[in-house]
Amino acid sequence: PEFGASENITFDTNILGTLNNLELKNFKLKSNRTTFINGQFNFINLIDSKSKPFEMTGQIERLTSKYSELKRILPRILGENIPSNLSTLGVFTLKGNTEISGPSIVANFEALTELGAVVFDLNLSKIKSIDDAQYQGAIQLDNFDLGLLIDQPNFGQITSDFVIQGKGFTLEKLQSNITGTCDAFEVNNYIYKNLNIEGFIKNKIFNGLLAVADENLKMDFDGLIDFSSVENTYDFSANIQNANLNELNIVSRDSISVFQGKVSMDMKGTNLDDIRGFLKFNNTSYKNQNDAYFFKDFQVMSNFNINGVRTISINSPEIIRGTFKGKFIVKEIAIMLKNAFSEIYSQYYIDNVTPNQTLDFNFKIYNKIIEVFY
Repeated sequence: PEFGASENITFDTNILGTLNNLELKNFKLKSNRTTFINGQFNFINLIDSKSKPFEMTGQIERLTSKYSELKRILPRILGENIPSNLSTLGVFTLKGNTEISGPSIVANFEALTELGAVVFDLNLSKIKSIDDAQYQGAIQLDNFDLGLLIDQPNFGQITSDFVIQGKGFTLEKLQSNITGTCDAFEVNNYIYKNLNIEGFIKNKIFNGLLAVADENLKMDFDGLIDFSSVENTYDFSANIQNANLNELNIVSRDSISVFQGKVSMDMKGTNLDDIRGFLKFNNTSYKNQNDAYFFKDFQVMSNFNINGVRTISINSPEIIRGTFKGKFIVKEIAIMLKNAFSEIYSQYYIDNVTPNQTLDFNFKIYNKIIEVFY
């Protein structure tokens, strides 16, 4: 009864013991699809598993299959204990050892999948609902397509070595402490090299330390990034020794875009038009194809009052001090400024903007004071 219905399966083995302590020597199983299993297995309480805990040990010399087939062929022995998101692995081949004892699994495997190579040594518990199972151990990934596994198109392949402790095998249920290194990790079509990670990962949340020693990004990050709610939360500090934003596919406007400095951020919001909090830069430089710009301190504050009127304060003693206040769209500020100055000096607007906006600004640039209401 352990084998699924409607499957054409052939197997060959030497059977020893009783039904409740069954040993399968030189076990070979082949399905009419892609599944092939070769190894040594021992089953305890195979018949009495409703009253006594089911146990299985296996030394698997080769297992080739895919998620959907294993669930059909071995619905209770294996099918109930396989995380659902492993369906994205496609056809895989693995070898190693496993022990199932009641609600716990010990698994030590090497696997080749359609997404890449995996080596894992994990202890799992509370596996009755496998997607919520708890785990601890180590996992290595080699040229593994993480983006496809977790359905995040901005991510690509990763080569890494992590020690993990947590629970959850789907992105929505993932909660894990993670420590380790990434030799390579592709984000936005750029492959970052030499990353060290120590922190807590939950559904679209990272809270911890990240050190990057890539040729185009040298950075030490400490803090929280949270994309799990309606509003994004940013609460971190970062010391950026070098960031080539053009090579990292972050900035495309400038053919040269190199940033250095210390950044502190404590903000919440979904986009530039509703974000609030503060952003600070210290000992910062930015270089593009036109010039190099240096400033010691630069701070931006954004907040809203109960009527939805927004105030953006900018404070940089070497560059600019001032405020923007009103109900406005951030990307249209430059257009409104041009229109305001054009109205003063030539009595006509240059460009159309979204209606019903207001902008009151007062700022000081290199000891020149300008006050305008638009």
